[in-house]
Amino acid sequence: MLIPRYAMKDIPPQVAQSVTETSPHDLLPTVATCRFMLKGSSADEALAIGLEPSIETFVACLNRLLAANLMVLGGRFGIPASYDRHSFEHMYMTVGGRGEKLASGRISLGGAGYNTYTYTDQEAQLVTSYVAGVAPIDEAKRILLTAKSYLDAGFLPAALLHLVVASEIVVSRYVRTALLSSGASRGKLESVDRDLTFSVTLNVLLFSLAPIDMKPDRQLIGKIDEARRARNSFMHEGVFSSDRTSVHKYFEAAVELHSYVQDLRKQQGFA
Repeated sequence: MLIPRYAMKDIPPQVAQSVTETSPHDLLPTVATCRFMLKGSSADEALAIGLEPSIETFVACLNRLLAANLMVLGGRFGIPASYDRHSFEHMYMTVGGRGEKLASGRISLGGAGYNTYTYTDQEAQLVTSYVAGVAPIDEAKRILLTAKSYLDAGFLPAALLHLVVASEIVVSRYVRTALLSSGASRGKLESVDRDLTFSVTLNVLLFSLAPIDMKPDRQLIGKIDEARRARNSFMHEGVFSSDRTSVHKYFEAAVELHSYVQDLRKQQGFA
């Protein structure tokens, strides 16, 4: 017999007498379900095309429920800001096709809280260096990884904001270092700092300061600039119109930009 806790006070005495001290009273695990329609020329193709988007949509729906609870409960309880796919160990599926033929399966999502990772000696040493403050943490990369977490969680606006901020940091730092290295006055740079907008550093100064054999790819810069405009539209006008495919594209471009600028810094001796 399952009895919800809120109903315990309404249990008839004759039933309450049967509830002993040894009766199990643990909370039941919460189960959330969604139904998706996946289409393809075959079952395999339908799953191949639709499985990943379905998982992302499912997690995004959980986060909408989480956000609703945050809005109602405020800071009264320790509710996490979001889930992502790594918050869960497994996802279970019941798959039905024509004729109601059913099959079931379990997908491992690699829940961070369940699956431990064994570091190599080199990785363990690096973790220790980060924790001790010996090795500096690349904040742009850290923010970019946060964007990935939000992307996995289906929080597209937060993912967009973080990936653009990470891109702006990595470009602005390179531009400032390159200008100082070329002889620009630190004082003069500080006096025009407000004029060095992300648009200027990305679309003008990055091209001007990069060595002739390492000029940035214009298509890559175009994607980052598109993300920048989407970020500005959201921040200044409250309009968010980017879909999941677009934000994924922006994120991949941001990762590529970060790698490119790191190579630039190494090639010019700035690293």
